[in-house]
Amino acid sequence: MKMKKALTLALALVMVFSLCACGSSSSTTTDSSSADTSSSDSSSASTSTETISLSLSHHDSSTSVIGTFLEDYAASINEASGGLLDVTVYAGAALAAPADGINALNSGVCDILWTCLGFFPGQFPVTELVTFPFNGLTSAVQGAYVMEDAWNTIEEVQEEWEAQGLHPLVLYTAPGSYLLSTNEVDEISDFQGNTYRCMAGIPTLMMEKLGATAVVTPSSDIFTSMEKDIIQGTVFDMAGAKGFSLYDVTNYVLDVCLYEQVLVILMTEEKYQSLPTEAQEALDSVSGFEAALTHAELYEIDSDEYLAQFEEAGRLVEISDEVMAEFEAIGEEVAEEWMASVDVENAAEIRDEFQALIDKYSEYAN
Repeated sequence: MKMKKALTLALALVMVFSLCACGSSSSTTTDSSSADTSSSDSSSASTSTETISLSLSHHDSSTSVIGTFLEDYAASINEASGGLLDVTVYAGAALAAPADGINALNSGVCDILWTCLGFFPGQFPVTELVTFPFNGLTSAVQGAYVMEDAWNTIEEVQEEWEAQGLHPLVLYTAPGSYLLSTNEVDEISDFQGNTYRCMAGIPTLMMEKLGATAVVTPSSDIFTSMEKDIIQGTVFDMAGAKGFSLYDVTNYVLDVCLYEQVLVILMTEEKYQSLPTEAQEALDSVSGFEAALTHAELYEIDSDEYLAQFEEAGRLVEISDEVMAEFEAIGEEVAEEWMASVDVENAAEIRDEFQALIDKYSEYAN
C-alpha cells in the first residue's frame, strides 16, 4: 500500500514538473516571438535613415571642368547629408542623350540632371529670354548673378519651372559662346554658304539670319565633323570646346560672344519632395547661388585659358565696330522674331527685366 502511494506521488510530481516545463517552454517561445516583432519594427523604423542612392546624369566628359565640378558637387551632397544620401555621377550621356535628359528625369532613369536649355528649345520660353544674341551677357559669373536675381524677382521664371514639375537646384549660365571655324570669318557675308553646329532654338535662328546653315548634333560629333569638313565650325563656349579637344581642328575663333546658354542642375519636384527633410536640407545647403558661382568661376577660368591659346597662336579674329553693329542689329531681329513665335504673355517686358539685370551685373562681363 505504501508502495502504491509512493508510486502515485512520484507520478504526480513527474506530471507537475512536466507541466511546469511545458509552461516555461511556451513562455520562452512567446518572448522570442515578441523579440522578433520588436526587431522587425526596429528595422522598419530605420528605413528612413538608410542610405538613399541618387543618380546624377550629364552629357559632358568626366574629365572636363563640368565633369570634375559635378563629381565635387555630388561628394559635397553626400558629406552634407552625413551618409544619408549617396549620389553617383554618370558622365558622357551614359544614362540619357542630351535631348532626352528631362524625359529621363521624369521617367526616373536619373534622379538629378545637369543640362543646357539649348537642348529643349521652346520648353522654357520665359527663361530663354535671357539668351538673345549680343545682349551684353558674356560671362558665366555675370550669368550666375543674373539668374539668381531673376529667380527672386521675375515671378514668371519660377512659375515656368513649377508648372512643369521641375525643381532647379542650381541655375546659372555657361561662359560666352564663340564661333570656332575652319574658315576665317570677319564679315557677316563670311557666314553664307557654310554649315555650323550650334544649339537649337534661338542660336539656330541666329545662324539662319547670318546666312549660314545650322545643324544640331551631339558635342561628341563636332571634332570628326569639322575634321571631315562636314561642318565648317561650331558655336561653343571655350571650356566646352576644350573638353572635346577642338583646338586641333579649329583654324579661327571669332572674338565675339554670340550668345549665352542657361545651365541647370535639377530634379523633379516629386522626387525632391519624396526625400526626408534632412536629405532636402543637405541638398539645399550645397546648392543655390553659391554652387552656381563656384562653378561659374571655375568654368570662366577654363574658358579664358583656352581662348588665350588661340590668341597666342594667332587664330583669334577681331572685327570692326561697324561689323559689330551689324551683328547687334541681327540680334535684335532674332529677339523680335523669337518673341513673336512663343506663347509668353508680356515677353517684351520680361526681356526688359532680364536686360536690366544684365546691365546691373555688367561689371562681371568679359
